[in-house]
Amino acid sequence: MQKIVLIGPDSYLATGADEYFFGFTVVKLYHYNWRENIEVLKSADWIINFSIHPDFANRDMGVQEIIDVQIAEEIKDFCAKFIFISSRKVYGTHNELIVHKETDDLKGFDFYSKNKIKTEKMLLKLLGDKLLILRCSNVIGPLIKKNGYKTFVGWLSERLEKNEILDIDLNENTIKDFISVNFLHKSIVGLVRSNANGIYNVSSGKGMTIKEFLLNYVNEDRLNFIGNKKEKIDQFILENQKLKRQLGDRLL
Repeated sequence: MQKIVLIGPDSYLATGADEYFFGFTVVKLYHYNWRENIEVLKSADWIINFSIHPDFANRDMGVQEIIDVQIAEEIKDFCAKFIFISSRKVYGTHNELIVHKETDDLKGFDFYSKNKIKTEKMLLKLLGDKLLILRCSNVIGPLIKKNGYKTFVGWLSERLEKNEILDIDLNENTIKDFISVNFLHKSIVGLVRSNANGIYNVSSGKGMTIKEFLLNYVNEDRLNFIGNKKEKIDQFILENQKLKRQLGDRLL
C-alpha cells in the first residue's frame, strides 16, 4: 500500500482530500512539524504540500524561504515523489482570451506568480523526474467561514455571509477557467495511481464567464457588475489534453 504524506491538511485546497485517497496509507503533517518527521518523509511514496508561506503573494521571497524548496532539499535523496501545487498565473495575465499549454513561456507579473515560477525551477533542479507540477486553474469549493481569506472564493464568502449585493469590478463576460476542489483531488489521485511526473495543467479546459460562475451562488438580482463598461481582463483557459491522456477514465 502506497504511503501519501499530506503537508498542510487544514489548508483550503486540502479540504476533503482524505476521501479520495482510499487504498493508500495517508499521513498528515503540518507546516510547523514536518521537519520533526523526516523519517516519515523518508518512507513515503508521495509527498504533497498544500501549505504556503503567508507572504508568498506579498513579496519577492528568497528561494530558501519557500516551504516546497525546504522540503525538496530534505527529500532529494529519498525515493518519494513530490507534488507541487502551482498556478495558472505562471502563464501571465492577458486581456485577450488565451488557451495555455504546458509548453508556453512563463510570464510572472506579480509576487505570487513570480514566486511560483521560481519554485518550479528550483524544484526541477532538485528533484528532476521525481517531481509532479500541477498548474491549476481557479479552484472553487466550499464557502470559507473565516474572514480575511485572500482569494476570490474568500471575497465571495464574506459578501454572502453579510448578505450583501456583490459589486464586481469586472466585465460580466470575462472568461476564466474554473475547477472544483474535488476535481483537483480526483486529478491528484489519478496522477499518483498512474505514477506520473512532469508538468500538467489541471483544468476544465473550457471557459466560463464571471457571471455564469457567480450565478451558481446567488440570484442575478444580487449581482452588480460595475465594471461592465471596462474591457475584459485576465482571461484564460488552460488546455488539459495532457491530463486527459494520462488519466483517461480516471478523470470522468
